[in-house]
Amino acid sequence: MPRLIIRPGGLGDTVLLAPALAALREAGERSIHLVGYPERLEPLRAAGLVSRTWSLDRWMSSPEGVLGVLAEQGSVEDPERCAIESFFDRLPDSLPKRLAVRIHPPAPDPGSGIHVADHLALSLGVTLAHPKSAPLAILLDWRRDDVENRIWMHPGGGGEFKRWPLERFLALGETLRQEQMEVRFLVGEAEAGWVETIAAHGIAVDQPDDPLALARLFRAENLFVGNDSGPGHLAALMGLRTLTIFGPTDPRMWAPWGPRARFLAPDETERWPSVERALLEAARILSIPG
Repeated sequence: MPRLIIRPGGLGDTVLLAPALAALREAGERSIHLVGYPERLEPLRAAGLVSRTWSLDRWMSSPEGVLGVLAEQGSVEDPERCAIESFFDRLPDSLPKRLAVRIHPPAPDPGSGIHVADHLALSLGVTLAHPKSAPLAILLDWRRDDVENRIWMHPGGGGEFKRWPLERFLALGETLRQEQMEVRFLVGEAEAGWVETIAAHGIAVDQPDDPLALARLFRAENLFVGNDSGPGHLAALMGLRTLTIFGPTDPRMWAPWGPRARFLAPDETERWPSVERALLEAARILSIPG
């Protein structure tokens, strides 16, 4: 039976669906359609985890049109036989009443200790194993980089409360550069005001236009250092070595999902991990072959 999954949200919320989609593919499901915000859905589509993506606006304004296209393409002979799973609690006003929609919470209860990826998978009827493989690895450019030990740093995030202070990223970057590492910062539109400050430290800055442009920058031997944010989730799901620095959010729920993903959380004396702790963890990750 075809599935239509509605999952709007930020980049991290969206790509954390990748492990569940990969499990559904492994279970033999071939017709999976996904509704959300188009740019954020692109990594999942480009990795071949879904048959087609649809914008949330189109779904909300014309659900019959979406279901009709599925029927025309042979994805489903009868739209009533399409399994509709929604992680969004608003339904289109014109959705035919005869269609059953299963509505799931967008995330597990805080404090439950359940990872978001596990919650999404269980809601869709599959169970995840420990992340031994990277469901978005196909997006990774496996050519060797022109610089050994390139480190990408992303000081941004979905909310200011989730961001390790910029000055700590800069201090970490300066120290790693003294160790002959090549450090580049990544900033999005929300962090554009930081470009001048970062450049004043002599550090290169990249501003990819969308998630796929970001993905194209990565090579297998790179290290990604960032906050609990969408780019960090994307990097981990692609199989990069990642170090995610946590503050107030719960890594049991939001730690990046990937075979080489690591995180650093504050201890009982800290609001944020120190630069010294981050440096030790980055050095440890860099010392591990591959």
